[in-house]
Amino acid sequence: MNILWITKVNSDVLTGGTKVSWHYRNELAVNNELICISRYNHEKKMFTRSAFLYQIFKLRNKKFDLVIFDDHYAVLSFFFKKYLTIQFYHGNWPKLMFNSVNYFIKGCYLFPQYLFGFIFSKCIVFVNPYFKTYFSFLNPNSLVLFNPVIKKNGYKVSGRNMKHVLLVGNVDYRKYGKFKKYLETWGTGDFEYHVFGKIIDAKLAKELEKYDSVKLMGYTESIPYLNYGIHISFSSAENLPLSLFEALLENCICVYPRSDNYNFAELSNVVNFYDSVNEIQAILKNSKTTKFKNDDLEFIPTSYLSNIERLMNKLNIK
Repeated sequence: MNILWITKVNSDVLTGGTKVSWHYRNELAVNNELICISRYNHEKKMFTRSAFLYQIFKLRNKKFDLVIFDDHYAVLSFFFKKYLTIQFYHGNWPKLMFNSVNYFIKGCYLFPQYLFGFIFSKCIVFVNPYFKTYFSFLNPNSLVLFNPVIKKNGYKVSGRNMKHVLLVGNVDYRKYGKFKKYLETWGTGDFEYHVFGKIIDAKLAKELEKYDSVKLMGYTESIPYLNYGIHISFSSAENLPLSLFEALLENCICVYPRSDNYNFAELSNVVNFYDSVNEIQAILKNSKTTKFKNDDLEFIPTSYLSNIERLMNKLNIK
């Protein structure tokens, strides 16, 4: 097949949807002709917005069997009506709009583009069943493909420490604002908190580093889950973090905020949910070992190829 993939960032070293998207393209390129056009290659800007659109419109004259868009770029599917178009939805809109004034302003620009993508694309791929339920009325031709986990063991295993708590995600107020408030109320107690992620908000990072038991570990391609007994999230808005699946597969106790986007059957038996940060101390102190069985995690895919096969079956492509 000839495939065109349109995305914002083409990179295998970043996180979240960007990383997942790269793995899909890498797998598809094995047996297909794939062209990826992106505004950024890693962190290097390749095109201005106008030049990027010009390149895309030039590609409309070529023959493609599939045209795939990441997130809000699917608004361009309107101009690819004669093609079989797919939108991957990694976002968390409109919920994210109510996280801060900045996100609200950003969402006023981005969210309508997502909505038009839902309407114009031939098929929508959601990574979370919650969002499929939420948006499927706009396009009933959709399916859920959980983000696959590719295990990487390129780190030193020092042994699981139940007093070391793992936090994953770039350091900004959305992901760690509640962590700051938690520390101000409860301190660190008997636990040491290791934060893996690029520092986005330097001011917040300095406030977290005031606590001796908070260690900012920076960005790393391989997170050493096997060295930790507990993984916790303080994020106020997410879709479905890849780090949650990665931690579960490495048998970590996972502690997450109770939220609609985590409210589906597969997670009910394997995640410890809290309604307020005041409950976290009790959960941490009572967490000795995971209570789920291996077959409780069978819903987490470990192969991009199997997800691609499901997608092709949905599209009736042999």
